[in-house]
Amino acid sequence: MNFLKLFRRESNLKVIRPIIGFSFLVGVSNAILLWAMNAATSQTQEGHDPNNVEPVNIRLFLIFATSFLVFRWAKKVSLIRTSSLIENIIRRIRLRVMNKIRYSELKTVEDLDNSFLFNRVSQEAQVISDSLPNILNSFQSAIMLFF
Repeated sequence: MNFLKLFRRESNLKVIRPIIGFSFLVGVSNAILLWAMNAATSQTQEGHDPNNVEPVNIRLFLIFATSFLVFRWAKKVSLIRTSSLIENIIRRIRLRVMNKIRYSELKTVEDLDNSFLFNRVSQEAQVISDSLPNILNSFQSAIMLFF
């Protein structure tokens, strides 16, 4: 099954929009962090006296500190919401599988290897749980590269 199809089918748009928004905020704040570091580095390479604290240096530090705080906050919120979304998707899949088992014939269920069935459900849930944060991080990195 295609992971993105599963994600679209099992998730709600009201839950996805904030995750996308926070991911966008992470990418933009990460780009601002890189810009502030590059600007500070270029100032020191251009021969500015490091002992002379200019307002530009203070401004760059404030921009860096603010964007870092926004980055950490938005990253934390997006990962928490993504984890919650993953847990809900896995719970719905498990309930659907268990309902199918519950309504199947008893002889068929008894003939199945129980450890195989539980192993498959757990393994697929682990794959889903492991892959979504990586997809979220790649989306945030793509936004950072865009800016």
